Amino acid sequence: MIAVDDIGWFGAGEFTDAAALNRRKIALAGDVRTMAEAAEILTEALGRPIAFARTPIEQVRQYSKEMALMFEWFERVGYSVDIADLEREFGRALTKLPDWARLHTRPNGR
Repeated sequence: MIAVDDIGWFGAGEFTDAAALNRRKIALAGDVRTMAEAAEILTEALGRPIAFARTPIEQVRQYSKEMALMFEWFERVGYSVDIADLEREFGRALTKLPDWARLHTRPNGR
């Protein structure tokens, strides 16, 4: 998971520090949560129940073979990023889901 603001910050860095970042491949993530954990966090932030319901992979495959392959890869291999290392290297605390949820579930972000 990664917040749009964090993506924008890294994207801007491509322009402001192009020499240092040229040809670098940087895996981005700000938080790692299961969908059940995300539902719990959103439930707390919104003050109402949010449920996660898994869609059967065969149903996904009927819609999109590529999407099914991606979901299967996430289950088998997963996506991993050393978030602490990213934060250290770039000097930026990346947005965690509970913080994002608190900010974005209040009127006017307050």
